[in-house]
Amino acid sequence: MTRQKRPVDADQQTIKEGVEELDLNGDLFEYKEKGSRAALLGKETKNGKENYKIRLTRKSGTIVIFLIDANTFLPSQRIIDKSISGKTVEMVETFGNYKKNPDEYIYASACHYAPMNLSVTYSAYEVNVPVEQTFFDKP
Repeated sequence: MTRQKRPVDADQQTIKEGVEELDLNGDLFEYKEKGSRAALLGKETKNGKENYKIRLTRKSGTIVIFLIDANTFLPSQRIIDKSISGKTVEMVETFGNYKKNPDEYIYASACHYAPMNLSVTYSAYEVNVPVEQTFFDKP
């Protein structure tokens, strides 16, 4: 993504942010136990749909804004400041086209990331599939 021709180690800020993002349950699940604080900021209409707007302050002080669909209670957007190449950039992640996999897990099959204007479409979502350890080796 940074036009490197070979893998490079991440800087300390990127590592710190990455560790915070490793919570596979998500920021809102058991947020108090994780030392985070959440506040309901009211409702906001986005793309014709009503959403709850929640500000979550992580234990580290990082602020994450969530828009949660008021009908389905599924996330429709997440806004967070990220450090990219030494600059703070507001990242807006938009989620949609939710589907259910054979194991009954619900997932967003369409995701859009701004300001990079990157769209990702997921065609399948598998859980607990064995992965070879070498998959994590740095090339």
